[in-house]
Amino acid sequence: MNTTLPFTPSRKEFEKFAASAEFAEAAKQYIHAKAFAQAERERVDAYVMPIFRSFTFKPDPLWAEGQDRRRVDPSEISSPDKLYLADLSSPEVVAFYAACAKAHREHGFNGPEDACPALIAKGHMIEAENALLALGCALIHVDPSTLSLSKREAFIKLLCSLAVSTKGRKFFGLSLVGSRNLVR
Repeated sequence: MNTTLPFTPSRKEFEKFAASAEFAEAAKQYIHAKAFAQAERERVDAYVMPIFRSFTFKPDPLWAEGQDRRRVDPSEISSPDKLYLADLSSPEVVAFYAACAKAHREHGFNGPEDACPALIAKGHMIEAENALLALGCALIHVDPSTLSLSKREAFIKLLCSLAVSTKGRKFFGLSLVGSRNLVR
């Protein structure tokens, strides 16, 4: 496996990058967005999962007819993240999404209709992740779109660890117990 970079920054360039306000701010935005997305997912799941469990969803028969039939369990769909396998226009799915929209409002969400606050938070996290990744990739002259998912995740972790070790945990608000997983 070739691990050579197309461009290796000098120690001076690397230290300048690590100390830059732009890098610190991008890392801070990502770490905070990740923390919020995780908390929002837990909060939303707490009221959406009981709604989900009150329904029974079956995969759309079209999934079983195609090449993916070996990967689609014909029994019920067991989690909301697999709901795309159902007939999205079925009465059950429509009722589930309506119940979720109502529950979001009841729990203080005032964003767009038919939007999920946890998915909005995840979208913001991905935007912050992309900004941080773009900075890091510019340093090593790599196009971020060429990174595999595993390399992308590893590079984000490396960048966050670099930022925290350079600026300190307090700068990022990471003095809380259990915050280590935000940079790992």
